[in-house]
Amino acid sequence: MSINLPKAKIYYVLCPSFHGATLLSVVLNNHSQITSLGDTFPTREFDQICTCRKKVSQCDFWQQLYNETSLNKFSQEDIWFPYLPQLIQQDGRSTRSVNIFLNILMLGLTIPLGRIVWKLASKPCQEYYEVYLDFVNFIANRNQSFVFVDGSKTLFKPFFIQSYSNNEIPAKIIHITRNPLSYAYSFYKNYQKKSEINIEKYRNKILEDAAKKWLFQHQRILKLKKLFLKESSYLRISYDDFCDAPQANIVSILDFLELKHEDLLQSVIFPEKHHLMGNISIFDFDGKIKPPSTWSSKLSNDEVKRIYTITKPLLTEFNYILEENV
Repeated sequence: MSINLPKAKIYYVLCPSFHGATLLSVVLNNHSQITSLGDTFPTREFDQICTCRKKVSQCDFWQQLYNETSLNKFSQEDIWFPYLPQLIQQDGRSTRSVNIFLNILMLGLTIPLGRIVWKLASKPCQEYYEVYLDFVNFIANRNQSFVFVDGSKTLFKPFFIQSYSNNEIPAKIIHITRNPLSYAYSFYKNYQKKSEINIEKYRNKILEDAAKKWLFQHQRILKLKKLFLKESSYLRISYDDFCDAPQANIVSILDFLELKHEDLLQSVIFPEKHHLMGNISIFDFDGKIKPPSTWSSKLSNDEVKRIYTITKPLLTEFNYILEENV
């Protein structure tokens, strides 16, 4: 099975939502050799707004990308590029739960058996791989980018691409963490914003669910790291530290990406690359990174204790230490 390779080095951002991934993409896009598109792929559930302030359906960049690549092969999916290969289909659409199970099973089997496992579903796996490389190559050619940073936060994709390419395209991961207290409160505020009812009486449950989600997703990333990554292919940064000391963190990231240092803390330098999906609140980036939102005056001591109790298994590893007086 011959393997095509991309024209740009690929790195992946992994983290839950509300961890600053879109902010990181906006900053990295100011580098002359990097393209990063935030959440990366538009949804089909509604007409998203691009950072150019146009809807995707009216954005020249996204329309050109769609027309000049093979993304139309996934026209029945809810997102332009699916999270997983379509191993099984029903009426042209993936049967989600079974498809997830089969993909995870096959990825696990690659540990003892290697990439030959993907021959069990040769056509959908090759299609997924080839369409993704087609997309990356379009970006590399259009933007003259040496590095593509995929911010879709899809856990499966980096390790599938690595395995399918027989390690020719290694999974290189930027893992973003965030204080679970800040994450839980951001999660709650977003839930509150989208809800049509008063959710105050559900506050405790929502905060606890957020803490559980934080723990579960970070534990999965660490498990995948242990199974599939070399230490040199993994960089962990803290959103809290990134906001407090952006320049030092940018240096670490550029060293990890093996790129020369450039001044990235400016307003948008390359508007032709500024076509991101993600958190619309930072679309008009002016080069200044604000301190992360504080939770101290928003959460009660009891809420802090519950969140810390749930997330305790990773607090020390991520350097989030429970204060003695809480």
